Amino acid sequence: MNLKNGVNLQDNFFINNAKGFYPIPTSVRPLAENLANYSIFRDAPVVPKSLDKNLSNKFYYTEYTSETIKLFSEILNGIVGDDSFLSVKPIHAENVFRSWTGGLGRYALDILDFALIKSKIYWWPY
Repeated sequence: MNLKNGVNLQDNFFINNAKGFYPIPTSVRPLAENLANYSIFRDAPVVPKSLDKNLSNKFYYTEYTSETIKLFSEILNGIVGDDSFLSVKPIHAENVFRSWTGGLGRYALDILDFALIKSKIYWWPY
């Protein structure tokens, strides 16, 4: 290994570790990500570019969005109104939930999705 490769390795090590440093508290980060439409963890937009920007809030989801989160945002938007300041897009609600709860939250969503589908409260076409 020559000196140039060692310097590149050192530079890459520091750059990759600096990406893990976030000065934003964990409790605030998903809210800031939703406002900026950029996920720091995934290094991609929260709302994909494939979704139309003129949709109603309840249609902001992908095929990977949890059915429980979709139902939660639909109920909440039915209470506060779809055009309200407090209305929630399913993709933003899921980003906040997964950021705050991590892997255990993912398991909880999977269990709730399974229960919703088996109890026929929510229909799943697959």
